[in-house]
Amino acid sequence: MALGIINQTVDDALAHARRMDTPNLALKAKSSIIEEERDDLEVIGGNAEDINFAPPSHKEPRLIGMASPDGSDGAPKGEDLQPSSSSSSSRDSSTTMGNYRSTEPTSLTIRILQEITHNFSEKRALGQGAYGKVYKGVHDNGEEIAVKLLHNNMQATNDEQFQHEFDNLMMLNHPNIVRLVGYCYETQRQHVDFQGKIVFGETTYRALCFEYMHMGSLQRHLSDELHGLDWKTRYKIIKGACEGLKYLHEGFKEPIYHLDLKPDNILLDENMTPKLADFGLSKLFGGEQTRVTNSPAGTLGYMPPEYLFRNVVSKKLDVFSLGVVITKMIAGPKGPTRSDEMPYQEFLDQVHENWRNRLEATCTSSRILEAYCEQVSICTEIGLRSMEIDRHKRPSIVDVVDRLNETETMVEKAISWPASSRSSTPVKPQREKDDNLVSCVC
Repeated sequence: MALGIINQTVDDALAHARRMDTPNLALKAKSSIIEEERDDLEVIGGNAEDINFAPPSHKEPRLIGMASPDGSDGAPKGEDLQPSSSSSSSRDSSTTMGNYRSTEPTSLTIRILQEITHNFSEKRALGQGAYGKVYKGVHDNGEEIAVKLLHNNMQATNDEQFQHEFDNLMMLNHPNIVRLVGYCYETQRQHVDFQGKIVFGETTYRALCFEYMHMGSLQRHLSDELHGLDWKTRYKIIKGACEGLKYLHEGFKEPIYHLDLKPDNILLDENMTPKLADFGLSKLFGGEQTRVTNSPAGTLGYMPPEYLFRNVVSKKLDVFSLGVVITKMIAGPKGPTRSDEMPYQEFLDQVHENWRNRLEATCTSSRILEAYCEQVSICTEIGLRSMEIDRHKRPSIVDVVDRLNETETMVEKAISWPASSRSSTPVKPQREKDDNLVSCVC
């Protein structure tokens, strides 16, 4: 590949990168991309001429389950939908996974949806995206659901979007994945006045209905270390999001890539349990699991350099997005920018100190305090390593979940330590280098 092509691509993308939460990412990625390019082509099995270098255009954030314009590319069928029996962890939620969806989604008429949303009243509107609008629906028995009514503008495209997302949602069954509870696909023939004549035309209604998430999206709850959610709640959200992504990557014979992980697409129920949403862009990949694609994906600020500059898609794309989310969860909306503007260790130390000051007010012993501070540091390191420019240096989601499980064991031991044995002097645990967070090429 000509060096000039890469230079031009990077320069063109700098304008996009300046709007990202990691403003220096493009500059840092330039040399890394040049060095990686030949190896990447060998992994992908393609030629330089096969790669589309145009960076994706910016898209407005979408709400739960917004479908992709290229929805025909990826509806999994048959044996691909069978969960893998090999995916598990020491604290796996697989024991509840199989029974999570107790019933199949219900087919609902448009009339019922009109009734429970007050005829799609603006007062019931929850949000709007590129392909539909979401409303709150309340059944007579008090049950609340979220109803996404797809726009009705292009028949063929809308059918593909609906089918693609419906297929994706039907195959997913996990406590940390938003649950599809109903749908509507209904065509009505109605008479209309057309140039002075009464004619009959068809109107097709398409809607997807989800469990209602009372606490909204994670985006509403982001704050820095000194304000907002406490550490236990933040950790619960981090762990749940990681479990959801592990299910997508490892829970099936072929991995599913989310391709648009961000706080807007992580919804929270009344117990602050996180659930991944928006599977309109998601794809199922088999065989060679690193691809070059021309399909649009993701949101600027959450996309890694290999996708921004070369449209390379792999599991590590989702891991990068997750890293941005984790860093924002721990250090606030400006966390990725702060980490980019200061040395690695300085950022770690600053975040650690801020959380230590806050945790000191609630921890009942020095041992518990040190355990939680260690957990904060490890989660921060996971977030930063997941945002590595070189995707081969990012951990796999399995490595991430395993490491989180280790921190939970450490905290549990500190909490269960006999009160009589608890020292009043803080004892800082020795941390080993997290070499297990560096995974092999996917």
